[in-house]
Amino acid sequence: MDSPLVSDRQCENESVSGLIVSLLAWLSLLAGASLFASIALAPKIVENIRLRDLFSVGQLNLISVENQNERLQLVAKAIREDREFVNELTRVEFDAVLSDEEIIPVADDLKLNRNQFKIQEIEAVTPQVWYLPWLSRLAEDRTVRTGILYSSAMIVVASFIGFQPRSFRRVGISEPSQNRTWQLFRNRYMRD
Repeated sequence: MDSPLVSDRQCENESVSGLIVSLLAWLSLLAGASLFASIALAPKIVENIRLRDLFSVGQLNLISVENQNERLQLVAKAIREDREFVNELTRVEFDAVLSDEEIIPVADDLKLNRNQFKIQEIEAVTPQVWYLPWLSRLAEDRTVRTGILYSSAMIVVASFIGFQPRSFRRVGISEPSQNRTWQLFRNRYMRD
């Protein structure tokens, strides 16, 4: 008959080994779930990034159109209210010359270039996130997706089969046996 001291030590050893086995089981389940989540969420994240980039480009285009609209509204207001502006605009746009004006020839590089005063369009720059190539591969490559799904399933199954404190207690960690793995899986489903 075991002394109380030995049985307490044995219970303590069993609870520590049970804790370790439980932690291993949860960690492997977490790894399997993470692999599955990466496959399940990769297409959605890639699409979200693409839509976010499209939204940014649309916002920049909207700002550009709003700025152009404001400039054109100012020009329209000036055309309605300022007669001198209309005359100058006509002269510049159509190269019209009044009868009392004298034209002085100037070198081409010194002539007024109307295009240089136009406000530049805002160019859309979309920064690419560093993980997008990997996510795109996870979202699109069927062989990678299948391999990761199989790996995830195997990790989960191995976690449920292999990391059970009851199985380790039955087989006995210190027991030397060639069939210990088979006994582990067999004893997993046997009752005490």
